[in-house]
Amino acid sequence: MKNEKTKKSAAPKKSTALDEGHIHTTLAYHWYDEIDKGEKRVEFREDKPYWQERLLNRDTPLRLITFSRGYTSKRMTWTVLGVHRLRVDVDERTKAQTFTEFPLEKHVPGTLFAIHLGKRVG
Repeated sequence: MKNEKTKKSAAPKKSTALDEGHIHTTLAYHWYDEIDKGEKRVEFREDKPYWQERLLNRDTPLRLITFSRGYTSKRMTWTVLGVHRLRVDVDERTKAQTFTEFPLEKHVPGTLFAIHLGKRVG
């Protein structure tokens, strides 16, 4: 009698927040408090591979973002209206800022991701 091994089927892929259109990130107290008070409605992140993966290489569109106030248990969740790729240029003389938008598909050195916040949901 042969000892037959039974094949186990692969475990179903666990759903992750990235697949569900939801990400989590930590903010410094100052920026968390600005968003909490409604004074800051756009969160900026550097256009680096880590954020490209989280914001662009997704199975589902980004719908929600949860912010942590530093490394505390205080959290808040917002809907996401959209994500844009921007470059911010500052006039040295007047300190005026000029924003240039680029397609999300095109990486341009020196750009930022702008995550536009909608309504607070948690």
